[in-house]
Amino acid sequence: MNYRPQIRGVDLNSIDVWVANGEIVGVVHPEDSIGTVYFEIDPEYNDLKGEMLQFAEEHISSTEDGVWRLRAFINDMDDEFQSIATDMRYPKSGDSEPMSHFVISDTFPSISLLMGFQLKSLTEDNDLRKVGRVLWRGFNHGEELLRDEFEDRKFMQSALNYRKDLSIVVEASDANFVSYCGM
Repeated sequence: MNYRPQIRGVDLNSIDVWVANGEIVGVVHPEDSIGTVYFEIDPEYNDLKGEMLQFAEEHISSTEDGVWRLRAFINDMDDEFQSIATDMRYPKSGDSEPMSHFVISDTFPSISLLMGFQLKSLTEDNDLRKVGRVLWRGFNHGEELLRDEFEDRKFMQSALNYRKDLSIVVEASDANFVSYCGM
C-alpha cells in the first residue's frame, strides 16, 4: 500500500487500532481528508462496528461552513454495519465504490506483449515522473502533466510497506510507461 499526498499532516490521533490477543482486529482511518473515514474489521469482531463509527464521529469528522460532516465508507455487502449506521442516523448516499478481484493460480500464466513493449516492476525502473505521466493520462487528465508530481509520488512510495515489486508497468519502445498496475 502507498501513502496518499492528501494525508500529509493528518493528526495520527485520528487513526485508531483495535487489538485482541495481540492481533489487530480493526482499524479506523481517514483516507483522502479529514471528514472521510474507512473501516477495516476482522469478521470475528463485528461487535466493534458501532464503537468504531463512534470513534470516527469524535476524531475524524470535520466542520465545513458550520456544517458537521462525516462520510463513512461502509462495504455495500455489510448489511449489519449498514444497519448500525442507519440506527446512528447516517443516510445511505446511493453512491458505491465496488471493487473487483480475481484469484491468481499458483502458476501465473505467461504474458505476451507486442514487439517493442516490455513488463517491468518499479524495482527495475522506478522513474517517478514516468509513473506520474502514465497515471495522469490513465485517468483522462490530458496528454501531459500540468504539474510535476515527483514529490507526491516519492511521498506515496515512502510508506513502510510499499512494495515496488508489486507495482508493474508496461514500457513502450520510446521508454515511456504506457500502462501501470500497482498500489
